[in-house]
Amino acid sequence: MKIAIIGAGNVGGALAVGWVKSGHEITIGARDMNSEKVTRVISQSSGIKVKSIDAASKEAEVILIAASPAAVGE
Repeated sequence: MKIAIIGAGNVGGALAVGWVKSGHEITIGARDMNSEKVTRVISQSSGIKVKSIDAASKEAEVILIAASPAAVGE
């Protein structure tokens, strides 16, 4: 399944790593694709891609928003 995870913090990162190990196609949607959080998550698996939030959302079958309420509003 193609899953976009919006947010690369503790929750989004853990789910990304677990789901990619289960065979899913994972894309992190991020405002800053070079942030420390994003870099930490993608360093754990070469199967995790990073794209803009818009691009990740358009390609996904499922979208998980793993961001604080304040960040979602932005």
